[in-house]
Amino acid sequence: MYVETTTAWGFQPTNVTSTELSGYLFKHVTLPLNETVSDHPKHGISIGEIITKSEQNPRRIAALQRARIRLSKKLSDNSDFSLATLRLKKGMSQAALAKKMNVSQPYIAKIERGEEDFQMSTIEKIAAALEIFPVEVFQALSKEKNQ
Repeated sequence: MYVETTTAWGFQPTNVTSTELSGYLFKHVTLPLNETVSDHPKHGISIGEIITKSEQNPRRIAALQRARIRLSKKLSDNSDFSLATLRLKKGMSQAALAKKMNVSQPYIAKIERGEEDFQMSTIEKIAAALEIFPVEVFQALSKEKNQ
């Protein structure tokens, strides 16, 4: 399943005292990219595949949208205004928002975590995809950046 790339072992210390050193001992390996984890019989189905399959069923789509909307209400009651809350109010997943914006889901996740710098065009794309005003997106993203 993997190819050893070296005979060298590595050590990552996690705790050092005057009498003891502890940590992780590891060996560097390479996993082939032509075989995905979900294709391997020992591994299950990825969460992305489960959601994709669920979103092919109209009843499941509606149920997921309702669940996201309920979650957004709880988030807006218990936390600051955020892009995730705006997205969930529309019943959208990160993947669905990404698809409407023609970007990747990890990019949406980075924006929601405040790890990605964004331009006005990104704010406008998010607003168009969520069918809200750009100022609402700007306010949400500004709060995430300042946290």
